[in-house]
Amino acid sequence: MLWLYGQAPHRGEPLPESAQEIAKGGELRFHPLRQEWNVYAAHRQNRTFKPSDADNPLGPSKIGGAETEIPFEDFELAIFENRFAAFHPDAGPTANLAGLAAEPARGACEVVVYDPRPSGSLETIGQAHREVLLAALIDRYDALFSAGCAYVLPFENRGDEVGVTLHHPHGQIYGFENVPQVQQRAVDAFAAGYDLATEIAEAMPDYG
Repeated sequence: MLWLYGQAPHRGEPLPESAQEIAKGGELRFHPLRQEWNVYAAHRQNRTFKPSDADNPLGPSKIGGAETEIPFEDFELAIFENRFAAFHPDAGPTANLAGLAAEPARGACEVVVYDPRPSGSLETIGQAHREVLLAALIDRYDALFSAGCAYVLPFENRGDEVGVTLHHPHGQIYGFENVPQVQQRAVDAFAAGYDLATEIAEAMPDYG
């Protein structure tokens, strides 16, 4: 599935799309010592790794060129389902290992392509384009919550050190069937009265 966003209605006919299927094999395994669920998705080791500019899967498609995830010659901002998803609404079945508690890693993994240009960042795309991005994230928030996700997390990894394999400016959206343990602790802290805004204001009075 592909969603296109922009300041103006998108125009242009689609080019051929990739026939590669979306992986759905992620699973959650319970860690008995840490008392938490962890995701395992071995198929992600096969994801696209630092392709050449000509094979960039996040760029616009070109007639006669390699297929990309966005089958149009131009776009403003695109969101699509990650083909190497750790979480998927149709995940399963799990490994049948004795003594191991496991469940399908159900949820959603989406890729957010900020810009058709192969280099840049949230800083360089400009304020008008950042507003389009925020509107797109809100739209996907609403859709994923409506589809049954309990927690939606947009984020961006940056740099080889954290495992980035595509340097085209992009982020991701994860939708979880259950609220992750770390985020649930934060929810509980806010419910108990923790005020982050006040703490920031006291620690950094010049902030904002």
